[in-house]
Amino acid sequence: MLTDPGGPFSDLSGAGLVEAVRLALEDVGGQVLGEPVQLISADHQQKPDIGLSIARTWLDQDKVDVILDVPNSGIALAVSTLVKEKNRIVIDASAATD
Repeated sequence: MLTDPGGPFSDLSGAGLVEAVRLALEDVGGQVLGEPVQLISADHQQKPDIGLSIARTWLDQDKVDVILDVPNSGIALAVSTLVKEKNRIVIDASAATD
């Protein structure tokens, strides 16, 4: 989860949403379709370059398959482009832009 734990979107996403996802994963036994799921999260600090750098590291080095949340439209747009190039999945639960 690429989120905002202490900034202007923290009430909308942040630590509460990370905990909700952790609990949901616990409820399903830490697996999806028989595959183990590991939850990681990071603070994009409301900076597109930092958010994109974290996403790139996750996709290239950590072999992350899905990025969740991204509650900042500028960061969400940049990450969406990267994820499309890498043929992975992003679910922007709280980003909005025209």
